[in-house]
Amino acid sequence: MTPDEIDRWLNAYTSALAFDIPCFAGESACINVRLLQCASVTNDVELAAYVREQGSLLLLTDNIYVDDRAFPVFSLPSSLYPAVQTALNRRHPLTGVRHALEELSSRGEAPTAVVPPVQPARLHISHSWGGGLGRWVEDFVSADTDHRNFVLRPIGDLTAFGQTLALYGSASSTLPLRTWTLAVPILSTAIAHHEYRQLLNSILTDFGIESIIVSSLIGHALDVLFADLPLIVVCHDYYPFCPPILATWGSPCWQCDAHRLTDCLQNNPGHRFFRYEPASHWLALRTHFGRALCESNIPLVAPSASVAERMRSLMPVLDTRTLHEIAHGLPQAVLDGLTDSGSGVGSDGRLRIVVLGSLETHKGADLLKAVLEPLANIASFVLVGSGSNGDAFASSPHVEVRAHYEREDLGALLTEARPDIGLLLSIVPETFSYTLSELHAAGIPVAATALGAFADRIQEGENGWLYSPDPESLLALLHRLALSPREIANVKANLVATEPRTALDMVADYNRLLPAAAGYLPRPKEGVSGYGGARTGNIDINPEASLRDVFREFWQYVRKKVDNTEKLPRPIVRTVSWLMGVIYK
Repeated sequence: MTPDEIDRWLNAYTSALAFDIPCFAGESACINVRLLQCASVTNDVELAAYVREQGSLLLLTDNIYVDDRAFPVFSLPSSLYPAVQTALNRRHPLTGVRHALEELSSRGEAPTAVVPPVQPARLHISHSWGGGLGRWVEDFVSADTDHRNFVLRPIGDLTAFGQTLALYGSASSTLPLRTWTLAVPILSTAIAHHEYRQLLNSILTDFGIESIIVSSLIGHALDVLFADLPLIVVCHDYYPFCPPILATWGSPCWQCDAHRLTDCLQNNPGHRFFRYEPASHWLALRTHFGRALCESNIPLVAPSASVAERMRSLMPVLDTRTLHEIAHGLPQAVLDGLTDSGSGVGSDGRLRIVVLGSLETHKGADLLKAVLEPLANIASFVLVGSGSNGDAFASSPHVEVRAHYEREDLGALLTEARPDIGLLLSIVPETFSYTLSELHAAGIPVAATALGAFADRIQEGENGWLYSPDPESLLALLHRLALSPREIANVKANLVATEPRTALDMVADYNRLLPAAAGYLPRPKEGVSGYGGARTGNIDINPEASLRDVFREFWQYVRKKVDNTEKLPRPIVRTVSWLMGVIYK
């Protein structure tokens, strides 16, 4: 990396740290000249000892970066005490920063643009599951050029979703600015958690946070709702009121008392994640959540009208509260790729149908299975982004499966597929649906189940069609459309003539609801521990890295270590080389 790139990365990964050192650290130092007036020394080691004997300090700071590549590599003096050498080699305070820069450099990640010195900071409270919520945060952060956005996400597993908390300088970053491991992990959402409250206050102070957007409380504590800052809650789903998240048990839920909740936790197959806490926890969490929303007068945002309606029905405490409706938007880069996606109506005599997105059970996998055979003579399907669930359909002669894709490639894939219509099969109410937005932006008419946001956003015969989530209703609709190419063409023309909603439009709506603080002045970052805290072992691992990536990088390290160790027996070298070949094959 160039000095400029390093300097820009250090703006994010350093924290005004200063610490004692036993010797001069390289080729530059700032020394109080009065200390040298009586000094009689001949080298840097003697000078360092003299300075300490005068009762003065030798300090190293990360406040400035010096490009010293023109000088020889610095090494510790051999005269240092063994304990001092060991401490510097194993527990150096800059280990975290060095590790971060090495990771960023090896990945070729470009640093962010220089941040304007008076740009207000905003904190997003999110989970680490990815999906639609993760996409929303990423789109929001990319489009919000008026703020510096930070993202706080929990890291954990099915036993406790908030074991470690990680703060990121952007939504897409893979390397956190700070991490904290909780002494008592948060299983789902904590009603109160002192350590969480402390680290949150540290973030707000150290990074000059001026506003907060809460997108998920999974792995967090309700303490965040009492932060003394402008704050809004976005209802991407029905959590924490509903532990199964989707507020669906057989059919969409509109009420849920203590008896129904207890029964749901035991018998609802949609309750998959939070298995350890009893109904009493969730009932208490509901009470405190509603109280926090009302006492702190927190605005709530719903991405579609049906979400606001069901939230009020489920939580009567919200009856008198305003729920603002702000629809999601797509990044301009995504829209540019989707603009030219088109259909080939009647091009091969069959109705070509694209099914976009995951095909888990609640996303309609069984519904699709039920209609494939009856539609064999009139329709062919392309499954895009179905994941491993698409494997169950790969053997069908009229189904093409593209299990995975990169977001920037979606437009090209849809153009290649030449669909007449898109099909959305979810049997639970969606709160918004990015797939619907993407298909509409590509000018592809959509048939979707008459549930949730689909019913909110689709006007029959204008921009798509709705059907009941059962095979009979879907078959009837598709048979009719197969005989109605003009109807499909008319809906497509309407979509092409409609200006899609952008992420910039969405952010502008949020900024009107949550304006930047007036007279903002940046606050210095002081006393913040470095990335990951003190080093306690020989290996640093990004806690959000996949097992596959960790395994690959570990074996790359082993190979590099073997290649650069001259005294290693050749049989070991050959064995490692063979094993690497097997792994990568």
